[in-house]
Amino acid sequence: MQLMKRTTILFLLLSLVAKGSAQAQETADSIRRDSLVAVGLGHYARGAYQRCIDVLDPLAQTVLAAQETPLPSDAYHALYYSCQRLGRRPDMYYWGQKCLDRDADDAEIIADMARHYNEEEKPDLAFRLTAPYNMRHPEQLNVTRQLAHAYFQKMVFPLAAYLYRQLLDEGLRTFDVAYSLGLCYFQDEKFDSAYVFLRQAGEMNRFQNSNCLYRLGISAIKTGRADEGVEYINKVLAQLTPSPDLIRSLHEELAEGYAQLGRDSLELEELKLVMVHGGYADMQVLWRVAGCYERIGDEDNARHAYRQFVSTAAMLPPDKRDPMVDAWLREAEKKLK
Repeated sequence: MQLMKRTTILFLLLSLVAKGSAQAQETADSIRRDSLVAVGLGHYARGAYQRCIDVLDPLAQTVLAAQETPLPSDAYHALYYSCQRLGRRPDMYYWGQKCLDRDADDAEIIADMARHYNEEEKPDLAFRLTAPYNMRHPEQLNVTRQLAHAYFQKMVFPLAAYLYRQLLDEGLRTFDVAYSLGLCYFQDEKFDSAYVFLRQAGEMNRFQNSNCLYRLGISAIKTGRADEGVEYINKVLAQLTPSPDLIRSLHEELAEGYAQLGRDSLELEELKLVMVHGGYADMQVLWRVAGCYERIGDEDNARHAYRQFVSTAAMLPPDKRDPMVDAWLREAEKKLK
């Protein structure tokens, strides 16, 4: 009996010693881990991104493999942004996902990853990140903005416009949001609304963005604001050395603006520039050129332009000639008699 008591006491003492040793080891491991995290975050704070990765990556991988308690979210964020700063996109996305594994509602990482996916023209991936979160937390504006951009790239313009309007209503009045909203309406040919928001966007950056000016000019002309539209498009021509296709488009819009203003000579000059930049076989352009010459009283050039229209129309295959061209052709032939 005495032997059994002594054995039991000895076992208890050994268990206490072992438990104490395990706790001591666990405490030491925890201190070591916290120290490494602090060192890694220190490297990140001073911009030593590779050193941050060298410290935190092996530690985080060990924790993941052992299925231990995850590192603090700051550590995963530091890995994510360090990889981003070093241009290591695959590693950045890997650690971004680990951030979300730790916290599925990490709005900062969701918004930033979605921004990169949108910039890479991968709107489906951005949508998968932002849409579920937006349903849970519609008040988070940075995520909403990336969801709107994803809808825009997917050409779902009404939903994109709805979200951009929400952002403006919530006070996120930036050039990016106003311009994107204007573009949504522009793409859907809702030029009155496009004009309103493209004008807002232009005012926000003092009309320095040529793409915004170009679309604002078109929207202005389409909605009867020809003087304003002509001014915007002329600014684009002064700011850029555009591609031939864009130059032609700009001169077409200027011609339309001058037509609305009844300034036949200026419309004619713009139409000539359209022809110089590839519109010489455009039947509508040829017809308008002839009409301009006729309205300004230049009969010789008007007859020459009508003859050019007739000869060009004659070369069109019947299946390429729409009813409007046929009507113009009959009218031109009458004028040439």
